[in-house]
Amino acid sequence: DANMVLAMVAGHPIEKMASYILKRDKRVGSFLVAIAKKESDWGLHSPLKAGRDCYNYWGYRGGYNMTESGYSCFDSPEQAIAVVGDRIEDLLEEEINTPVKMIVWKCGRTCTGHDPAGVAKWISDVDLYYGKLNS
Repeated sequence: DANMVLAMVAGHPIEKMASYILKRDKRVGSFLVAIAKKESDWGLHSPLKAGRDCYNYWGYRGGYNMTESGYSCFDSPEQAIAVVGDRIEDLLEEEINTPVKMIVWKCGRTCTGHDPAGVAKWISDVDLYYGKLNS
């Protein structure tokens, strides 16, 4: 529901992306909001490059305009939602369609070597917001 998304993200940097998020499929939009909450508190803690906001609120690592720490630094909110949204859409098409399965976002192919409590907390936090947007 658009009003719920807008109410959730109000006052956070991701708010400027809401119109682009709302154009995506509901499941894609819900994961965009839920993962961004967990990874950056909706943009409050996100990568910068040369002091500029990279609009990367998901901890997304791609080849585009990388920061020194390996995160993509997008040119605009619209580009960020297009690239990250398309990646989430691809995962959904691979049946990675629940917060439990979406842990690949945090871990990659396997969570071996990751703190089990951190993995469980990631799933729980993403599930909380994904669930609110899909209830």
